[in-house]
Amino acid sequence: YPWERQRYPLDGSAVAMPAAAPPEESAAAADFRRRLDAVPVAERGELLVELARREVLRVLRLEPARQLDRRVGLVVLGFDSLTGLELRNRLERELGLAPATLPATLIFDCPTLEELAGHLEARIFGMEREAPPAAPVAAREAAVAAAESRAIAAVAGLGEAEMEALLLKRLEEI
Repeated sequence: YPWERQRYPLDGSAVAMPAAAPPEESAAAADFRRRLDAVPVAERGELLVELARREVLRVLRLEPARQLDRRVGLVVLGFDSLTGLELRNRLERELGLAPATLPATLIFDCPTLEELAGHLEARIFGMEREAPPAAPVAAREAAVAAAESRAIAAVAGLGEAEMEALLLKRLEEI
């Protein structure tokens, strides 16, 4: 934008601004990127999940040894928009990315460590990561929900006496 290249003081004289230098990649960021490039494609996600976990713990000021479930939402862990920006900035620095490469809404767009790692991998390598396999818990929850809806449909057609008899039978089974 033109106003970024010149200052416009109140007296009307314009002063040229020096061009901003591109950010220099830190040695740690360069080392991490080399490690990321050296591992097989299938293992990149794990490295990025570990980086994201480490930075989440730093932003939230939690013990570094603490384990985090990769499927738990970052907002549930205590993130808000301000800490989300801090995480974004740390990840950009650790990965050697230019400032504002990642969106300001990163924690809302990628609410878990797993999704965050997938987004980082896509940004760095220009590819989409495969969706993780559905967790057994999710399959079990879906089966329970289906069974509940069948039970509700079956009970909806019963009269009061039939419902009471069914409840007594169930209580005896317990």
